[in-house]
Amino acid sequence: MPALIQPIKFCGRDFSTYDLLVITEVVATCDGISRTEMAYTVCELLDWKRPSGKLKARECKDLLELLDDRGILNLPEKKQPGNHTPQKFKKQVTDNEPYCTLSGSVEEFTPLNIQRVRDRSQRNLFRDLISRYHYLGYAMPFGARLQYLISVTRPKHQVVGCIQFSSPAWRMKSRDLWIGWDDDRRSKALQHVVNNSRFLVLALLKKDLF
Repeated sequence: MPALIQPIKFCGRDFSTYDLLVITEVVATCDGISRTEMAYTVCELLDWKRPSGKLKARECKDLLELLDDRGILNLPEKKQPGNHTPQKFKKQVTDNEPYCTLSGSVEEFTPLNIQRVRDRSQRNLFRDLISRYHYLGYAMPFGARLQYLISVTRPKHQVVGCIQFSSPAWRMKSRDLWIGWDDDRRSKALQHVVNNSRFLVLALLKKDLF
């Protein structure tokens, strides 16, 4: 470990030399636990939370890996998960797979039902639809996220759309230039920005497009 650890700024937070010493001590003394468990421990000790009160474990894992790359600490090897499914999913649409064939104005199918994704079956459906029909496919969002399924009840109940909101990127050149803020202003206001990371309208899809 370097004799002198310099303070750094990461994801809008200033980490003092003392903070970094706490982090290195956690990594050194918590042998045998995963990187995720280390991230939760560090967040709790340093009170690193989102405005909602949840711990910033995902960002903390990135910080730990950055410190590992710089030689400030030595992380344990990543545990190999039992499932090697890639983090990004993009499926091909085939003729025998279900898809929405509705066409017309929204008023013809109201009321629309917007339901937040909460359980495993809803998450699986959301991921399947996005990976199958969205041109970017499905990728695990960075940071916090909210996902919604949009459905109609007539002529029958069926899902017609998906929306996902996620945490904003720390830096985005076009956005930052348009807003015109500096690092200090961005660090204070960024959590008021919401990223619409996926938007899918299934009813616009036509079979002859594939």
